[in-house]
Amino acid sequence: MLDLRELLSERMQEIYEELIKTNGKHAVNRIQCLALLNEIDKFIMAEGDQIITENDKQNFKEYMEIELEMQGVEQEQYYLCGYLDCVSLLKELKVF
Repeated sequence: MLDLRELLSERMQEIYEELIKTNGKHAVNRIQCLALLNEIDKFIMAEGDQIITENDKQNFKEYMEIELEMQGVEQEQYYLCGYLDCVSLLKELKVF
């Protein structure tokens, strides 16, 4: 039986990978987010009391801004590809 959730997950991964290949700004943002997340994780995973420095706040702020921008680009791409996939399916089924 066809597992639609698995199919959808695979399709979304394809779209994401294609976006990284074709959208240079998105690829750079992804690298920046991973680097910032690495710095944020060091702070979060440290044991004991922590003092949040200006640098920590700036890292977190920058991470959130980039992440939100990336999510917007990704959601737009998922929506567009979903629309095009639906139209292609309807054509394949000769609905119109």
